[in-house]
Amino acid sequence: GTWLKEMGDGAMAQFSSAMDAVNCSIEIQESARGKLDAKLRIGIHLGDVTVEEDDVHGDGVNVASRLESIADPGGVYISESIEKAIKGQTNVKAKYLGEIHLKNVAYGVRTYALQGVGLPVPVVREEKKLSGHLWAEVQRRGIIRAGATYVVLLLLLILLVPYAESLIDLPKWSATALLTVLIVGLPLAIYLAWNYERSPKGFVRTTSRESWQNPYSTSQRKPLTSNFVIVGLALIIIAMYIYPRYLSSSSEDAAVSSKVNIDDKSIAVIPFADMSQQGDQQYFADGVMEDILTRLQRIDELRVISRTSVEQFRNTKKTSSEIGSELKVKYLLEGSVRKSEDQIMITAQLISTVDDSHIWADDFTTEYTTRGIFDIQRKIAEEIVGQLKLQITPEEVSQLTTLGTESTDAYDFYLRGKQYAQRYHNKRENLDYENAVDLYRRALEADPNFALAYAGWAEVYYRRNFFRQFLDEQPLDSMLILCNRALKIDPSLAEAYTLRGQYHYYITNSRSRALEDFEEALEIKPNFTEAMLQLADIHLWDNNLSDCFKILIKASPLIKGSELPELYMKFGLLYLSVGDYEKAEHYFNEVIKIQPDHVLAYGDLAHANRCQGKFAQNMAIAEKLLAINPEGPALYSLAIINMMNGNYQESEKYFRQLYSSSPDVISIQGYQDKHMYSYVLRQNGKEEEAQQNLIEVQDFMLETVALK
Repeated sequence: GTWLKEMGDGAMAQFSSAMDAVNCSIEIQESARGKLDAKLRIGIHLGDVTVEEDDVHGDGVNVASRLESIADPGGVYISESIEKAIKGQTNVKAKYLGEIHLKNVAYGVRTYALQGVGLPVPVVREEKKLSGHLWAEVQRRGIIRAGATYVVLLLLLILLVPYAESLIDLPKWSATALLTVLIVGLPLAIYLAWNYERSPKGFVRTTSRESWQNPYSTSQRKPLTSNFVIVGLALIIIAMYIYPRYLSSSSEDAAVSSKVNIDDKSIAVIPFADMSQQGDQQYFADGVMEDILTRLQRIDELRVISRTSVEQFRNTKKTSSEIGSELKVKYLLEGSVRKSEDQIMITAQLISTVDDSHIWADDFTTEYTTRGIFDIQRKIAEEIVGQLKLQITPEEVSQLTTLGTESTDAYDFYLRGKQYAQRYHNKRENLDYENAVDLYRRALEADPNFALAYAGWAEVYYRRNFFRQFLDEQPLDSMLILCNRALKIDPSLAEAYTLRGQYHYYITNSRSRALEDFEEALEIKPNFTEAMLQLADIHLWDNNLSDCFKILIKASPLIKGSELPELYMKFGLLYLSVGDYEKAEHYFNEVIKIQPDHVLAYGDLAHANRCQGKFAQNMAIAEKLLAINPEGPALYSLAIINMMNGNYQESEKYFRQLYSSSPDVISIQGYQDKHMYSYVLRQNGKEEEAQQNLIEVQDFMLETVALK
């Protein structure tokens, strides 16, 4: 180097490289100790140096001299600029001390001390005004590595407990005891890591000279804390966590595809036959059957197939074994109803689908009163509970004995109203709607406290709005009022909770309220598939995909027949959300097999194919969809396919058709589609129209936020 000048009892020197300066300082300290028995201070910085009138000035001079003044006797302090310059050198080590605010220096200087044989352990004094020294010591002593190793070992041991329990008969408290010991051990592990480290001379204290002169790396100083060990343990933990869930998912997928074992506590209630002399009491037979079904659905331990799923077996010629095989149930309840003016007879029989044997059968005759009818329904439900050896709670017992109304007229009007409501749901004809509403109203005139009639009336309002036959707010408000009245009379009416949840979800967009209502409905009626599917829908759109999957898995064994498309649609959308496009495609295809004109299934299938790059298949799907419904989903699919293929003129044509046929197509979910439309317009040189399109999107989104 170059000797620049003396400064009192010190000297200033300049070097052509940082490594030369560092090597020189180390040799000076060795000579000072060995030959002079002296302890010098040395500071090194990389910065500007200027020479004026035989004197030197500048940042390099100022910072180096200030570092020298605070260095430990016999030690060498360097700035961050020097540390970076020598970082690749294996024969020189430096440890970070923290950031120091030096006199006459406008910025904080990150300061390091050279390590090595003969060099002192830095003494951090308050006058050095170090900031970040604690963090520097945490790094030097390897606390982060030690803590990370301990945590991954803790997680590994916790995951190993179930495997150990499967091999050895451990006491129940063993897992809790292990977890307690491991948690208590964490502070002890941190304490040992802070105070001790491994060196060539064995374990030494981290505050000792041996520690400062320790040639080992940080991971070598703390056994089992290398990157290899930590990453390896983490990968083992991930594998142990994912693998059981993969197996569980595989078994659940099998359940979804209907490959489920027949549950010993599973039943389907087949539509009862009308054996009345005039043959005009089918509505009454259906009502009796559905009331029995509803009572059974309230029993958590019993798996009960939904009413919609068993409708396909009305007047069927199939054997009990064939029905049981299709529905995956062990028992069938069949029956018939014979009704006269003042008397009713109900016959019921419980059949095993395994061998077509009759487990139980009985005839019940009573006067035509609601109490008599409900007593028979209760006896049948109790007989099934006894035959299947079900364990039921006091609340479930109470629900089995619920009497909806004392009025025979109210009950009859209600059942007739349900018949018209069902016709309306299937055909959506105005006369059926009016008859259903009129009969529910008459049922409530006969008994103003008949909760089921309020719920039935509310359902008709909901269905009519759902099918967009009118959007008058008054019936929608009435729907909420009717649900609330039903629940005030009977707080255990799952149907009313489900309808109110649908009102909140679809009409007022209050998902949190809807969630509460659907969960309450399932608390009362665990086998209520309509509430299950609605709850799964909420979880799906709130991106709670795990909860959605669990509900759909639970609902799968209960749903057959005409309800399957709705179940499969939700599975398809779920897999679409997680990016498993092949499974999504499978479920949308299943929907189309059952319902070849299911517009939404075609649209979502096209989306799943687009995501897989299957543009040729997608074009074929879109053309099929166009033949079924020459509007929204088909036009949208064709617009997107042509855009992706670079056919911007064709894409614009379909986008224009889409928005001209449905000017209000923009929605919270669909505003991104208008962005793509704007992109297509730009590609076709229509910048002004594209910009106007984006302004519409912005206005819509701002209005939506304001409404929220």
